[in-house]
Amino acid sequence: MVVPIEKLLSQIPGIEHVYSQSHPNRALVTLAFYVGEDRENSLLNTYNKLYANQDKVPAVVNRWQVKPVEVDDVPIVVYALVSTVPEVVGDYELRRLADEVASILQGVRETSEVQVVGGRARSIQILFDPLRLAARQTTMLDVVTAMTLSNDLKS
Repeated sequence: MVVPIEKLLSQIPGIEHVYSQSHPNRALVTLAFYVGEDRENSLLNTYNKLYANQDKVPAVVNRWQVKPVEVDDVPIVVYALVSTVPEVVGDYELRRLADEVASILQGVRETSEVQVVGGRARSIQILFDPLRLAARQTTMLDVVTAMTLSNDLKS
């Protein structure tokens, strides 16, 4: 599925490399332009090539996104936290540790962006007791509204 799109996009002026990854139900095609190519012209040429050749794009492709990525947007350091004892330190604990490390790294001067990907994020579960709510003449909607207002005040 990706090969016809690769061939099509490799015809765009200023392209140095075309990379692709195929996944079930999706594909990613990355265009690397030569250093010094005008960003806006490159984007315009990409859109023009895609839209002018819609009839040549495989029928299974029902939409696409063009996302420009600058050199400064590409990670220069990637850390992976792995547990050798997952029954003791699982995905939840690794995510918490990664969040703490991210806070420290974000404090480093001239750090652009720190992202944590993967692991199980924190979540809470609230179980309502209908009898206790009724005793206080409170509905679940009252509680949700109070929590939403409280959260809005923190932002």
